[in-house]
Amino acid sequence: MKRIIFSVFASVTVVVGAPLPGAAQQGHRILPGGDYLPSIWADPREPRTSAKLVIVTDGASQFGSGVEGEAGLGRAFPVYVFSENPSGDYVVLGIGGGVWGRFNMENQRRDHISTDWVFRIPLAVKRGNTLFQLGYFHKSSHLGDEYAERFGLEVSGYSRDELNGMVFANLAGDFQAYWGGAYAFNTRPSGSKRWASVVGIHGSASRFGAVARPFGGLHLAFDQDSSWRPQFHLQVGLILLPNQPRRVRTALELHGGPSPQGEFHRLDETYATVGIYIDF
Repeated sequence: MKRIIFSVFASVTVVVGAPLPGAAQQGHRILPGGDYLPSIWADPREPRTSAKLVIVTDGASQFGSGVEGEAGLGRAFPVYVFSENPSGDYVVLGIGGGVWGRFNMENQRRDHISTDWVFRIPLAVKRGNTLFQLGYFHKSSHLGDEYAERFGLEVSGYSRDELNGMVFANLAGDFQAYWGGAYAFNTRPSGSKRWASVVGIHGSASRFGAVARPFGGLHLAFDQDSSWRPQFHLQVGLILLPNQPRRVRTALELHGGPSPQGEFHRLDETYATVGIYIDF
């Protein structure tokens, strides 16, 4: 696994350092419009705005099974174009961040279970049908006050600062495969393992006129701190009004394996969700 992750880092570094092919290149631009940065549709911690009803059948928290709600607020966008040519290749620096709150929906207090935070500074390099990304990622998680009070728990202070490398490859039609890995150089609690990797595929099918387009995504994440047990996410749904500049999706999602909530990342949970997602 470490060799695979090192190979991803090396590939991205070589590509970033090489000049773009083609003589005609556009000048540098600040805050460009357009869809320069990759987005993983089925990743539950990809920066986007979302609202989900979560049906938990085997929970990682003390509540166990039941009905929960999760709200997310986030966005990733390009900040600076270093170079771009007419064929569509480019080198772009971006920034992104998001926050997700999970709540228990089966008591009157609607106990806040946990909050997850993500902050990213990605460098994206597109060459033909392949996009490479290298960047700094921060992740942290905090128990909700109501949850900690109810069960008399102490906060563990989950946090990771990591170097992340990814490769995205366009396939037939509108489908895209991706894989990559990360090494955390700063972790909490102390003694946490440092390596992680992901692999997956997502894409969309033909439109239902101008109203909607079906899509699907499969995302697998592996974390050394969770003993490399696969974190499984399957998401299927519809992209609504696909001709609009903002991508609005409604989807059903299945999760199995270690929890995406940082405070519970070493514990398994199984759930299904129905939700709406907005990618600006």
